[in-house]
Amino acid sequence: MKKLFYVWIFVVLLGAFYSCDSRADDTALWLARSCIGEAGWNSWNTGECSAILHIYKKRSEITGQSILKQASQYSSAIKDFKGKRNRWVLNLKENAEKPKHWPSNLNWKKYKFHWIMTMIFVEMFLRNMTVDPIPNAVHYGCTLDTPPKGAKKIRTNYRNIFYRW
Repeated sequence: MKKLFYVWIFVVLLGAFYSCDSRADDTALWLARSCIGEAGWNSWNTGECSAILHIYKKRSEITGQSILKQASQYSSAIKDFKGKRNRWVLNLKENAEKPKHWPSNLNWKKYKFHWIMTMIFVEMFLRNMTVDPIPNAVHYGCTLDTPPKGAKKIRTNYRNIFYRW
């Protein structure tokens, strides 16, 4: 019951965010796609999406590039390339309609809620309303990635591996 209450609050906040102003670019959309592609459907709830977004933010502050530019350079989940298996990630929509290339064996309705919640979370992040769950993290990647020289693993329960200096 308590969880349902928080979901209701998020839905109300989403309506407020979208009615207050509309962003001229697709920053929120691409960041939400990155979270889903990099960390999964529940990452808005586990904190992993937040950890990833805060790394993009830290890196953008260092480079002077936008968070969107950092995400597009950093996140393989939102890069288009030949043979990409989960092409549907690139087609997730702000209006939460079923994306193009969605697997025919999966029911979009089961995932739609998490997509909406991810979009809400990203909007909150862009308004500096989220907490960095791993403040000393400076990099993340999967087990196939090579971390930067000198980076040390941080123990987490997340899908990705996070690193500090």
